[in-house]
Amino acid sequence: MSNMKTAMLSNAVKNSRTMMMFVSFTVVMTLGTFALTSKAVSTYNEAMEIQEKTTEMKSTIQDWKGKVEFINQQSYRPVSENQIDSVNSDILMSIGANNLKLTDFQVSKASEQKISHDFSLKIAGQYKDVIHFLALFQAKDALVNLMSIHFVPRDGMLEADVIYRIYTK
Repeated sequence: MSNMKTAMLSNAVKNSRTMMMFVSFTVVMTLGTFALTSKAVSTYNEAMEIQEKTTEMKSTIQDWKGKVEFINQQSYRPVSENQIDSVNSDILMSIGANNLKLTDFQVSKASEQKISHDFSLKIAGQYKDVIHFLALFQAKDALVNLMSIHFVPRDGMLEADVIYRIYTK
């Protein structure tokens, strides 16, 4: 009987060890599954944030491309800083082409944001030539704005003080 008790006790201990190992293995696997699931959810959330940022960036780039296309389709648009002299040259050449005399030319100021430069010029000539020059006041495709014009008749001629602005990129 003692052998039987020992055998039963030994069998119970073996079953208990097996059960403990099974429970331990199940607990470890459950904890591992939770840890891996948590990591997977965290990685998924990070991927979704990155995808959202990427979509936002693509949208911003597309908006800018649309704006660039719009500006480039306009007949007049801002010029780069290094083109300002060329634009002024075109304007000054058109003075001579319209039989006018340039009596003064000044660089007034650049805007604080560097989006434009103001210039002042005085011209003199026949009424029809001055008006024709001002009616066609432009320089290639540069965005130029007449800010003010002041006329003074003098000695049978018309003098015009013109302040204009060249817009830059």
